[in-house]
Amino acid sequence: NEKGDTFRTYSHEPALPLYAIICTNHFRILHSPVYCYRYKNIGDSITSDSSMSAERSWNVMAKAAGVSGNSQMIQWIEATRTLKVSTATSDSPAYMRAPVVLDVDSLFNLTGVEEEIGSGERFLTVRQTLSPPSIVISYSGQADIELEVSLFDALGRRHEDNFQVTLGPGSSYEVFLGTIPSGVFFLTISGDIGDGSSPGIHLTKKIFSVF
Repeated sequence: NEKGDTFRTYSHEPALPLYAIICTNHFRILHSPVYCYRYKNIGDSITSDSSMSAERSWNVMAKAAGVSGNSQMIQWIEATRTLKVSTATSDSPAYMRAPVVLDVDSLFNLTGVEEEIGSGERFLTVRQTLSPPSIVISYSGQADIELEVSLFDALGRRHEDNFQVTLGPGSSYEVFLGTIPSGVFFLTISGDIGDGSSPGIHLTKKIFSVF
């Protein structure tokens, strides 16, 4: 807003309970408030019941303020450090869709700790390294293993062609990450040892590219 920003206080809306906070991009006291049914609906909801939980907050914003052009809804819950996000589709606005619930500490946790997959004759270790930027897949099984490795971005788009990998006992394979942009990616690994005696391996590992 070229004229700055401001806020309306309790004295402007005495019908609303104290400490109820609503953030909007208009209804400013810089100009006469622009009427909108969503604002009135939110006010009516809070007036009828001033108690507010995370679930009720989501429902109030969806039911009282949802519009057909709503492209995204986001809710941050500090107490549980979770982020709820819903996005519109071609036939449904965001407020009508069930949100994806993300654990922020897990989402943004960058670690190089090895992850072990498999047991018995099939044993994989997946490790992310920062220098050089790569994912190292190590195998310590007793027989050769055929793997298919894929890399997807956060929107589900395959970033590279599938890697077809054959690993022998004690060998490893490195997926170089230096050419991919910064962001969250998902590495999928699937395969089996080829004898048909054991269930296959399937792993999806979240990785971070920050290079």
